[in-house]
Amino acid sequence: MIFSSRRSSLFLPSFARRIASIVIAGLLVGPFLPSAAAQDPAGTTLQDMEVASAAMVSWLVDHGSGRTQHRNGAGLDLRDYPVITHQALEILLVPMYLPVLPEFDGWGNAYDYRLDTVNIFSLETVAIRSLGADGAAEGDIYSPGYTSSGDEDLVFLRGLFLRRPLPAPEEAQAVTLDLVRTVGAAMISWLTDVVSGIEGPAENLRGGSFDLSLYPPITALEMSTFLVPSYLPFIPELDGWGNSFEFFVDTFDPLGPAVLAIRSPGSDGATSGDIYTPGGFPAARDEEDVVWADGFFIRFPEGGRIFSDGFESGDLGTWSATTLP
Repeated sequence: MIFSSRRSSLFLPSFARRIASIVIAGLLVGPFLPSAAAQDPAGTTLQDMEVASAAMVSWLVDHGSGRTQHRNGAGLDLRDYPVITHQALEILLVPMYLPVLPEFDGWGNAYDYRLDTVNIFSLETVAIRSLGADGAAEGDIYSPGYTSSGDEDLVFLRGLFLRRPLPAPEEAQAVTLDLVRTVGAAMISWLTDVVSGIEGPAENLRGGSFDLSLYPPITALEMSTFLVPSYLPFIPELDGWGNSFEFFVDTFDPLGPAVLAIRSPGSDGATSGDIYTPGGFPAARDEEDVVWADGFFIRFPEGGRIFSDGFESGDLGTWSATTLP
């Protein structure tokens, strides 16, 4: 296992670079095929929304600094995100960023695209909504979480699904890793703004073990006071299996040896204690805990599609634990 200390020079979040790998592989057109939508309308819609959002973020990077202003006081009200028509967005994105911009979701309803082309440094810049199977919006104010029926709206903003179905069991692990990477990137960005940087968990890996009990726990609500909205639009509280993440931040000593950590209890929802042997585990053992600390994955699945894209896992200085062949 190699702990990578290369810092990314790209602003594109992990979801955008993951989609870039799909484009390179020539697989981008798959989500737009009618047969795929008929077989899995929700899955097709989620892919469409990720692909289109990645293209929208790429456009923003090319037309601005790629960073948002830091300010307080943004909600999860979709009315804060300016509407853009499919035709207008198509002019911006096709063919430079996308071969085709999907107009309809997996149920045949028009996507609701949002892009602020006037104030591209706004925190309310990129969003996409699908109205679900019934084609009717539930309103404009949403709480983060998983949907329970096909009629519920699906919402994607600033690189995160605000509302989406609970992932299938075979996808839950990959979704969990993506959420950990995204929140971890925000935590690293916050810490970089507070202090000069972070050295990683080397101090806590002496003796070949890692002790999570050294990290002060923090609630998602408490963490939202300094991460939302400047670094994230909201704090994802549930992993890919619907179990609660555990967050750890030492806000009193940000230069200490144990500052940032995230844990998912895996598919069984039960943690395995606080002492871990750093390294990977077979992806099929999805009941294993996933642990990230101070920019590194301490415990992570191997042999799946988690690290297959070859990209680093975060934004602007996020570190990653990557397995190499």
